[in-house]
Amino acid sequence: MDPKTVVILGMFRSGTSMTAAILDILGVGFGEDLLPGSRANPLGYFEDRSFMDLNRRIVREAGGSLQDPPPRARILAQEAAFRQAIAEQVKPREASLWGWKDPAASLTIELYARHLVNPFVIVCRRAARPVAESYGKMVSMSLADGIKLWSVFNERIDTFLANHPDIPVLEIRFEALTKQPEQCVEALIDFLGLDPTKEQRARAVNHVLPRRTIQKLRARSLIKSGLERPWKVPAYVMKRVRNAMRHLFFENK
Repeated sequence: MDPKTVVILGMFRSGTSMTAAILDILGVGFGEDLLPGSRANPLGYFEDRSFMDLNRRIVREAGGSLQDPPPRARILAQEAAFRQAIAEQVKPREASLWGWKDPAASLTIELYARHLVNPFVIVCRRAARPVAESYGKMVSMSLADGIKLWSVFNERIDTFLANHPDIPVLEIRFEALTKQPEQCVEALIDFLGLDPTKEQRARAVNHVLPRRTIQKLRARSLIKSGLERPWKVPAYVMKRVRNAMRHLFFENK
């Protein structure tokens, strides 16, 4: 198989982790030092820490943050400063099929383009409002600001794709992935020219768990982290707990 570099782009909470997990099952390597799962994403993120650190450094040096992205021009102005670091980061691995995923790369991807070897880009899309609501809970961001951030991320992705029409692209809609996982899994297989076993196909499809199952996994993760590190529990969760306890107290009086 010719070496392929799989790059997953998309705004936070748009299905990038689910897509990466499916590809991992199908044989795409995402690295060894991966960010572990959490309450927000109990099944794991499949994000290599070295890519995460590099992308955040670029955004920071450009004068912004992931919640307040710097202008595109300032990102591009970092090319010389990060050229060597990026080239080292994306050198072809021993495996012929490997990839990386970090939503922050949606802002920095243009700096990577010239260094990518046989890239295949997968773009994860999701409607603005559910993304803004979900991400807003994680970082205490208003709905309006969340939608604005969603717009910036998707505009940067679209600009990159327009500037590099030679790069193969597959778009995965979150809504389709959760409702028709079989079709999305097959689309990923065809796009990358994979030859998975029957068992791999089944595992990839079954990884798209029902909403209730995900909610239970998140609840278990929250309870575990709350017992171990109560100061890490999100403020909005603690508010719900206090309200529930207050109602219980008055009901029992």
